Amino acid sequence: MQKAEFYMEYGNQKNLTALDQYVLYNKFPWKIVLYTLLIIFTTYQVLCMIGQQTATNRAQHAILKKLILNQDEDFDTYYYYGLEEFQQQMIDMQSNLSQINDIVIPRIDSSETKYTLNAFYNKFNFDNINKTTWDIDIDEPIINPFDLKDIKSIKRFTNQIAELEFKGQNMYYFVQYPDLKNSPTCYVWSFSVKYKFINLGSIEVILDTQDDQCSGDRETSAGQSFAFVHAIVFVLGCTSLLISIRQIFKASVLYLYHKEIYSNVVTYLEKSKGPIDNSKPDVSGIFNQKKDDQEQDFEFFNFWFIICGLGGLFSTIGAAIALLDIIIDTDLSIFRLQGNMMGLGCFFSWMVPIKYLEYFENINMMSSTLRRSSRNILMFLISILPFFFGFAFLAQCIFYKFYYFKNTVESAISLFALANGDIMLETFDTTRSRGILGQIFITIFMVLFFTAVQSVLVTIIMEGYEKNRSEIKEKQKKNDSMIQEIQSGYQKFIRDNQAGTMTYLRSLDLFINELRKLADQIDDADIEKY
Repeated sequence: MQKAEFYMEYGNQKNLTALDQYVLYNKFPWKIVLYTLLIIFTTYQVLCMIGQQTATNRAQHAILKKLILNQDEDFDTYYYYGLEEFQQQMIDMQSNLSQINDIVIPRIDSSETKYTLNAFYNKFNFDNINKTTWDIDIDEPIINPFDLKDIKSIKRFTNQIAELEFKGQNMYYFVQYPDLKNSPTCYVWSFSVKYKFINLGSIEVILDTQDDQCSGDRETSAGQSFAFVHAIVFVLGCTSLLISIRQIFKASVLYLYHKEIYSNVVTYLEKSKGPIDNSKPDVSGIFNQKKDDQEQDFEFFNFWFIICGLGGLFSTIGAAIALLDIIIDTDLSIFRLQGNMMGLGCFFSWMVPIKYLEYFENINMMSSTLRRSSRNILMFLISILPFFFGFAFLAQCIFYKFYYFKNTVESAISLFALANGDIMLETFDTTRSRGILGQIFITIFMVLFFTAVQSVLVTIIMEGYEKNRSEIKEKQKKNDSMIQEIQSGYQKFIRDNQAGTMTYLRSLDLFINELRKLADQIDDADIEKY
């Protein structure tokens, strides 16, 4: 027979572990099962599907970067400091793209690839209104909008424009996956190379690549095998999101209800005159301080409601976009967000177990320590921001010629890396040409931030850790003392009542013996007569 599920107060729902709720109230921990399944399937999405797609994207990006820019580094932005470099890069790119199947290992079909040049002029001019886009035949020399072999023609054209974009679309790439033994999977590639001429004395070159599954190859694509996983994640994500919304709504209702009670009690105490009747409960000590009221208000809401809701929201959006990507043949820009949504869903799903680790203080050391130290860390970081930005702007003024400090953003990023022990040798070598001033600047910054600031941060965190450890030890001592008091009280009770218990047992033994003697005196006839 199934046990009935008993009503559980809101405070016990928040404070009791899932096991305690099941033992005391017969409430099955189905939320843990839900979040566990969500973690498993979102992780599977990231490891298998997203891992496979990103591997394809990385391969495509590396191939195109080598063919177009002749670069092996991880940067996607490069600088040319002369039109000769721009001219040579365009010539090499055209040559490599026209012979792509002879150069790369994978099978690529470029018979339907379309190449275009788009120009963005410095000033609006009616003479150039129809001269913004040109189709490029990759097998023929480029003569429009400029003669690629004539440096003067290139210079005349580039003086009129702020940006030039070279685009390639519909480049088909075939991959044979081990789990698909039939025809290979087809991907369509596209790329864009932007040349920005507005920089003083340099040309900024930016490469962007994209890929998608071929529209007629959905049924044989590797992504089709994940449709069932996406459907499960969609259901689990929706369920998690609805649970979080329900919990937030319930907490809000309870908060408003208790707030109304609080206001009624305060109104009663303000209107009452004279001493409070001692026969009634004295509630003035509970509601007379605003701090206590804030603490009670905070207890109704839980930060983990939001974390669980975000995990369900992003998982649902990512799964929905992935399902639409499988069903719809049209390439939509929103499909490129599915990887980010799945990653966020997996991230927040993995944060949910920390909520249940809070019930085990010895295991939950990291989150509890950060929670105790977060306020002090935030205040300390705010206090050092003026120093950091002062150094960032000074570094930009002193080392503006170098790449690491070419603008405010790069200067701040470089100093942040230095503060964490990165690019130290490169920075010292790069700035050595500025003389002793640059070396002194870098040394002072390293001493101040790498040693002093980090030591203070470690001290703040250690202080929170020690407080957390001391509280755990105090609680353990209280529990041990309580257990000892219970044991000593029980032993005292046994000693005090031992004499009476023995007397009772002797009397009971004598009574049983008398009953046995009486039974022996009665014969069988008397029993039948009776």
